[in-house]
Amino acid sequence: MQFPIALIPCPQHPHSSLSRVNPDPQASQHIFCPECLLEYDNVVLMYRKFPILEDFLAGTAASFQKDRASSGSSNTLKNASFEFLSQKEEKQA
Repeated sequence: MQFPIALIPCPQHPHSSLSRVNPDPQASQHIFCPECLLEYDNVVLMYRKFPILEDFLAGTAASFQKDRASSGSSNTLKNASFEFLSQKEEKQA
């Protein structure tokens, strides 16, 4: 069962749901509800700058799946290499 992201309450404003994310690892705050963004001087800039939480998570999941798929093929190559080397060792023994 998936938990609807729109229902995750903001830690600072529990009556408001998280809606935006700041992907900058150096940021002091990474997730925002609309009320958090209203605390900034330039609210419009913050809305444009920070992606929607669902979009960010979907993009991150897609990137992870792509990396996972490409690393899976390298694991297959590693396994084939180990199998080849173990067969070579058996022949020498």
